Amino acid sequence: MFPKLGLLVFLSICVYMSRGFTKTDCNENHERVSCGSKSKRFTWNNEKKLCIEASYGGCNSTLNNFPSRLDCERVARPICTKDFINAMNAFSKNDCKHDTFIGKPLECPGANYKYFYDVWIWDNRREKCIEWVHFNCNGSPNRFANKEDCERIARPICTS
Repeated sequence: MFPKLGLLVFLSICVYMSRGFTKTDCNENHERVSCGSKSKRFTWNNEKKLCIEASYGGCNSTLNNFPSRLDCERVARPICTKDFINAMNAFSKNDCKHDTFIGKPLECPGANYKYFYDVWIWDNRREKCIEWVHFNCNGSPNRFANKEDCERIARPICTS
């Protein structure tokens, strides 16, 4: 039984690494079918808008399944809440050149593995918004949920 559970954990991590947590995962059902020993996990509850404890039996794995509340909050909250990342930070002219995280994936402190998600950033060299895979838990306000938000907020500030 344990080798199967080890394989399941490995495959779950591979899924995280292969595509990352997206807005679609916010609505994934957090109730699991029990097919092994249950373990304590955390999942994003889109109705309550918070991470809740869940009992995980090892079947029907989704990306909405985290080893700790901290991991859940760091990954799911910014993606699943309506205002995404820029609600926490005001984008300013200084942020146009603030791209120190580009090309430098950073491990989230306290996380068991690296999380990533797709964002749009203002690329000052190209003077346009580009799609980017973001690895950092924190960082610059130069991160947007979609191209439209990036164009609407960053372009007028960065090109003036």
